[in-house]
Amino acid sequence: MRIRDEYLRRKYGTTLLELEALLAEQDNRCGICHRPWYECPPAKRARFDQGLFLHHLCVDHDHGTGRIRGLLCNSCNTTLGLMEEREDWFYEAIAYLNRHAIIRGPVQSNVDAEVREPPRKGIEEFLPLFSQVSN
Repeated sequence: MRIRDEYLRRKYGTTLLELEALLAEQDNRCGICHRPWYECPPAKRARFDQGLFLHHLCVDHDHGTGRIRGLLCNSCNTTLGLMEEREDWFYEAIAYLNRHAIIRGPVQSNVDAEVREPPRKGIEEFLPLFSQVSN
């Protein structure tokens, strides 16, 4: 545990205890898709601490400031990275899914109207809309 705490302090400026508190604030779930952490596929094969939530969730942080935003499953964290954290791309992705919704029907939101203009919301307000798409 000491080695893990040293790594977390060096990389994110935090400790395992602080991340456990953050996990509790998130109701033991991914900050975007809201799956319980133990249902999220592990990002890597663990040799030690196999039941540890950090094998299932990533520490999401702002790469510019280093500030921790929350804990995300690997799928959601990877999606943020692949979309380069660009809000307009997320809106476009929702609009795209709505245009091609054959079986499940469109996502119930006002995203289509917002896509025409650059979004003015902060990403924290937008992400719950994106999680509707994954349900």
